[in-house]
Amino acid sequence: MDSRKQIEDQMRTRAAEPTPPPLDVTRAFLQSYVSDADGLDGVREEAARAAAHNPDPIRATLDAIEALIADPPRDGTLSYLVAVDANRQLPDPSDEGALQYLYRLTVLLREVLVDGTGSPR
Repeated sequence: MDSRKQIEDQMRTRAAEPTPPPLDVTRAFLQSYVSDADGLDGVREEAARAAAHNPDPIRATLDAIEALIADPPRDGTLSYLVAVDANRQLPDPSDEGALQYLYRLTVLLREVLVDGTGSPR
């Protein structure tokens, strides 16, 4: 099998894979980009760097976080997600506080995707 055919087959296989649940996508982003970041500016820098190479995972993360905001999981899940996976201590540690934090992340990710630099408009 030639390499082009092999690459095309790999791409078809990936495209056919099911999309992970929004909670899993969000958790992976929080663990990878947020937990060790120096505040939202650090998250913005890392997300902009990643989006410059391939914006698709950042776009998928934005979609996932928006889905969680639109249909929040059971009580306590979001506050745990932000406190543990994002490693953030919020002034309001409730699910409502976590929703507000996640909303701020969606604004940040949208800015990164729109202007590509990660700087606020």
